[in-house]
Amino acid sequence: RGIEAMGRARSVTNNHLSEAIQLMTKARLGEVPEPDFILWPENSTDIDPTVDQLTRLTVQAAADVAGRPILVGAVMQGPGFDERQTAALWWDPERGVLARYDKQNLVPFGEWIPFRAQLVPLIPLLRKVGAQSVAGTGPGVLDVAVAGQPIKIGDVICFELAYDQTIYRSLTGGAQVMMVQSNNATYGGTGQIAQQFAISRARAMESRREIAVATTNSVSGFITRDGAVATRTQEFTAQSMVVEMPLRSALTPAIRVAPWLERGLALVAVLACVAALWHRTQRSHGAKLEQRPISMETSEKETPVEPTDAADPEQHGRDPEQAGRGATQLRRPGTDTSDHPDLQRVGEHRTDHQPDP
Repeated sequence: RGIEAMGRARSVTNNHLSEAIQLMTKARLGEVPEPDFILWPENSTDIDPTVDQLTRLTVQAAADVAGRPILVGAVMQGPGFDERQTAALWWDPERGVLARYDKQNLVPFGEWIPFRAQLVPLIPLLRKVGAQSVAGTGPGVLDVAVAGQPIKIGDVICFELAYDQTIYRSLTGGAQVMMVQSNNATYGGTGQIAQQFAISRARAMESRREIAVATTNSVSGFITRDGAVATRTQEFTAQSMVVEMPLRSALTPAIRVAPWLERGLALVAVLACVAALWHRTQRSHGAKLEQRPISMETSEKETPVEPTDAADPEQHGRDPEQAGRGATQLRRPGTDTSDHPDLQRVGEHRTDHQPDP
């Protein structure tokens, strides 16, 4: 980003060149074994070496001095305007970049900004994130040649360690050795450093694979297949080492079964939610059925009894007050009329429709 990219970013790449020279000097003096290839960390260059001439010359100089390939962590321009990708480049000293892996799992608000068009105008500080990162889609496996022999190198870039599927895709994709490239520069002195290294150890135990870890200025090291730490550097120190990594292709039950176990647990959770919803619906329906007779009983109202026909012979000679009283009395449904002559008469008149003798 402007002057910063021409300063600090170039310094980081130059530091890796210097360390590569020191390592190869030790190897040629017999102090350490000569490596088959060199592992650089994530963001060992923040400038696209395929676009910037000076950066390309710096990386090429390191490959020339080593005389062997370097797995370079680089920030690449594109694929679109104002976009970038965090990548691992297999840099051959004679033919340049022969393989590439693009980071799949990006850090929100660190590498990419969700709802960027809406949030950046509201929060100008987000512009410091830089170009929007674009996630890769392929598994972290590089098909390359080491010492003339074909090999599949598994690569995980920093934040991806936390994603099971990313790790599994590398291993099931045929990775024979596992690399972790990381840049924890902004987390120096915090608990994140130890946390991420612990995750690397857990991945080694899970896969039963050795893991080589390279970081810019954090903790680098080598982890054995049982999760033990064989070698570990300190933060903010320049250091290099040579380790031996056997080629492995076997997959542990954890790698084979874990994806199906996750799917199974997810299915159980969905079925549990459906069952709970169905049970709740049934209970609600049952409660409504229980309440329905009560609501019908309480909603019944008294209904006026129809007055008797004025021509009824029985009405002749009756006291008008009694006749009127008999015609206007109310009757509840189911009321016993045996004790009420007037109501009994009305009942007989309405049900039998027979004239009185």
